[in-house]
Amino acid sequence: MSNTDSPIYIQQTRRGVYDSEGTVNYQIVTEVVANSSYTGDVRDPVYLLNLFVNTIIDPEDHTQDTFSNYSTLADLDLIPTNRETAVNASMNKYRDNVNTISFDNLSVATTAAKVVRDAVNNIVDTYLRVKADFIGSDIHYMPYAPEVTALRDEYIQAYIASRDSRIAAESAQEEAQVSHNTAVAIEAVRSDCKDTVCSIADILAAAQTLCQLVGSKYKDTLIELIDAAQATDATLDTVAGFKTWLEDNFANQNILHDSNFLQAVASDSGTGLNLLSLVLQVAYKAQADCSTMGTTLTSAQQDVASKLSNLKEKQQLKNAAALSEESALGTLAIYCPNLDPASV
Repeated sequence: MSNTDSPIYIQQTRRGVYDSEGTVNYQIVTEVVANSSYTGDVRDPVYLLNLFVNTIIDPEDHTQDTFSNYSTLADLDLIPTNRETAVNASMNKYRDNVNTISFDNLSVATTAAKVVRDAVNNIVDTYLRVKADFIGSDIHYMPYAPEVTALRDEYIQAYIASRDSRIAAESAQEEAQVSHNTAVAIEAVRSDCKDTVCSIADILAAAQTLCQLVGSKYKDTLIELIDAAQATDATLDTVAGFKTWLEDNFANQNILHDSNFLQAVASDSGTGLNLLSLVLQVAYKAQADCSTMGTTLTSAQQDVASKLSNLKEKQQLKNAAALSEESALGTLAIYCPNLDPASV
């Protein structure tokens, strides 16, 4: 097909966009443009210009509008191409010629870019074919020849297959949505757990540091008492000897309590030493649990990202399946105008 046979063309821009956190989003911007070289019906480029259906979330704020689907043959007649017109008519959808979608997965984005092009091509091709088949006049002798009946059955089966594919795609999208929602809920719970556990670990880390100072305080207190005794009676030479011994034997007399003091002490060691031991044990466990929760949260966040990519892929496949069904239905309407699609 030459350029003169194409009523429209698309300009597609694909790029990576980084957010404030340094995460890349793969963005696809597709614009439908009227082809000035088209030699067919001059109304076709205008009629086929706005092929992206958007949903209006807030009539007062166009920035909240979201992409809904690619236009079907019915949408071309039923959905306006002007947002203000849609709002004034109390409609929540309008058609536009520019579409922007983003993905956090390059593989999915690459597939989606082709899906967008194929979707636009399918609706344009279907419209031109159905229009060409419809316009004109001819004579039909009844009953139909056997080969026409066979062709009719072929179109019916094609419609049934495309309809079933669309139903399966919708079911897959619903499952992906549930899976994504579950993953988001799990991530939120694990994030709260991590914050709680790690905040407790931070408090206990400070307590652990204080525990390591207890032995020094014991020593300082004893030395102060000895200094006071010497000041009272300078003849206490044995006290000076005791001070020297205490300085030399501070560490090896179990007066020093560092981060290795993690085992329960003997029951006759006194309440103070047991308390220190318990504090150090809890601090150690809290730090280990904080690290474990961090790993678990990272896993949950990766699962959410994976589920989101899968959901977006299923949405694209559902849109493509719906467009294929619409195309098959248009063909069916030509050859079986009196057939109710719901009856097959």
